[in-house]
Amino acid sequence: MTMNFVYLGYDKFDAATNMAIDEAALNAAERYQKSFIRFYDFDRPAVILSHRESKDDIDIAKCRELGVDISRRLSHGSVILCDTNVLAYSIASPFYTPDSAHSYFARRIAGVLKDAGVENVGIGNHFSVRINGGTVAGHGQR
Repeated sequence: MTMNFVYLGYDKFDAATNMAIDEAALNAAERYQKSFIRFYDFDRPAVILSHRESKDDIDIAKCRELGVDISRRLSHGSVILCDTNVLAYSIASPFYTPDSAHSYFARRIAGVLKDAGVENVGIGNHFSVRINGGTVAGHGQR
C-alpha cells in the first residue's frame, strides 16, 4: 500500500480545537478522496475520550480543578491523557481498511523510531507502538 499525503502542518491548540481539526480532515478526506496527515500538540493537559466512552468514566470535577481539558475523538479505543509535552498525529484517509491501517502505520512509526536510534521499540496488541513495554503511539479508526 502506497499513500501520498497532504501535509497539514504542526499546530498547538486546546483539545476541542484539535479534535475539530481532525474531524474536518476526515470529512475532507472522504469528500476529496485525498489523505491528510497533521502533527499537533496541546496547549494545556487534556483527557480525550473515544467515540464510545462516557464522561462518567472520568472524574470531571478533578479535571476541571486541575485545568485539564476534556474532549472526544471520533475513533475508538480508550481514554487518552495528553500533557503539553506530547507530539500527536492524525491521519485521515479514505484509502484503507481499519485492519490494514493498524498494521501499516504501526510498522512505519516503529521503523522511524528505530531509525532515529530509539531502542527497545516494538509493536503491541492492537498494533500500538511500544518502547520498553510502554505504549507511545496508538491507532484508532472510524
